[in-house]
Amino acid sequence: MACKEYCERLDVFEDFLDGRLPEEAAAAVAAHFERCAACREEVESARLAGMLLRAGLEPTEEPSGVFWTRVRARLREEEEKHMVADFWPALEVLARRFMLTSAAALVLLFGVLLGTEPNDPMFSTQGQLEVREIFPESVRQPADRNEVLLSLASNGNGR
Repeated sequence: MACKEYCERLDVFEDFLDGRLPEEAAAAVAAHFERCAACREEVESARLAGMLLRAGLEPTEEPSGVFWTRVRARLREEEEKHMVADFWPALEVLARRFMLTSAAALVLLFGVLLGTEPNDPMFSTQGQLEVREIFPESVRQPADRNEVLLSLASNGNGR
């Protein structure tokens, strides 16, 4: 602990450290430091703290290229680790959504089919009759060569 004189002169010691004391007062403070080891240690600690504070406020030089290379490599490692870890859960969520969408579509289709009656136009045979009118049934194919020749001969005579 500092002496009683130091406690009363704290502001004077701060001015001494900053170099703002006149020469006479600075000589008196220096003489006190020669006699009082406690004050000398306290002021030296305060001087060191001030130097550290000023050094912390000064800008530092830019980090080297090696530092940035190491930082980027570490970031890539972390990113790859998270990409692999995030891939499977995302795929699982996608599969669940696809499954639920498919199930909903099947339920909807089943509901539509149950809601329709056989008399609905969707199930009518009217469409099949119209198709037969547009595309008549094909002519029977001849069974053997003789039938083909007779068919050709009859078509040729009719002309």
